[in-house]
This record gives sequence, structure tokens and C-alpha cells, in this order.
Amino acid sequence: FALDKRSKVPVGALSMVFNEGLTNMRVHFGGARTDTKLNVDMIDHLQRNINLFDSFVFSSRKEPFELQRLILEAISRLADVLGMNNHYSRVVELFSIHEQLLLKEDSSIVASIGMYSSKLVHEKVEDRRDLISVYKRLYKVRSRKIHHGKEENLELSDLSRLQRTTLDLIIALMQLSTRFKTKASVLSDIDDAI
Repeated sequence: FALDKRSKVPVGALSMVFNEGLTNMRVHFGGARTDTKLNVDMIDHLQRNINLFDSFVFSSRKEPFELQRLILEAISRLADVLGMNNHYSRVVELFSIHEQLLLKEDSSIVASIGMYSSKLVHEKVEDRRDLISVYKRLYKVRSRKIHHGKEENLELSDLSRLQRTTLDLIIALMQLSTRFKTKASVLSDIDDAI
């Protein structure tokens, strides 16, 4: 995936090439580079986990079950998000990833993703509360962008936290995909633990 390099290349300038046996992948870059300013922590975290991503993608390619399919789409969407220059558009797309992975039917977006994501990503109650506060602040930013076309009041530290949380959430779900086949079964297990 080379997501750290991808973040500096417009999405349309990328192509992924697989060998015939689908056992190896290369990413080719073209076009003008841009600077999307991913922080060092995010780049390091991506690099440390790239083998996990590659392994998951290759093992899940043939006939993925629902949870695997959602995770594969989330990986692709995260790669696209990290290549976006507009931070507000990133917030919108990151929320879309979280909604797709964690939203229950007929439930509040912030309440649902806040509860499930914080449980999947953090062990300490204080960390969970902090994450839910970030979700609430960024949901307002997302809503202003979507509903009114306004781009204001975005703290880059909150965006960095949401990006890192998205990556950690995907990793947690990849690990859970060995036990669960559907999003509903993961969410049900969390509900039962509460």
C-alpha cells in the first residue's frame, strides 16, 4: 500500500499492480506531489502495521464474508482519505468509514460510533471519554461541511486523533474478523460485554 507515500500523491495518480498469482503488489505513483502533512506518529503506525494490512487483504480477497468486505473497503477508503489535501473533506470521509463499520440501524451516529469505537480501540475509561469528546467536536465540523458547506473550527490535533483512531479501529476489526463474520455480531458482543 505504501500509504505514507500515497498521502503525498493525488488519488488519481496512483495505480496498484498485482502479479499473476496475486501474491505481490506494487504501487506506482504519477502526477504532481502534494503535502497533506500526516504526522510522524501516523506514518510510523502505518509502516509498523503494513504487513498486517497486506496479509489481511490477500487472505480476504476471495469470497470475503460481510465483516471482511467492510474492512477491505475501509482500508481502501482510508488510503484515499490520507491522500486528501482538504482537512474538512477528510473529516467527512473518516466519519463515513466509522459509520460503515460501526453504525447500528436507527441509532445516533455519534453515540453509536463513540461507544463502539472507544471500546474497540481503548481500554482505559478516560481514553474512551476523550475519544468521544473528539467525535462530538468533529461531528459538528462534519455537519457544517456537509449541510452548509462551511469549513471552520477544525483542530488539527482532533483530525490527527480521528485518523489514528480509524487506523486502530480497522486493525482491531481485522483481528476480530477471525472470530466474527458480520458487523452485527461484533457490535452484539460489545453490547453483551457492557
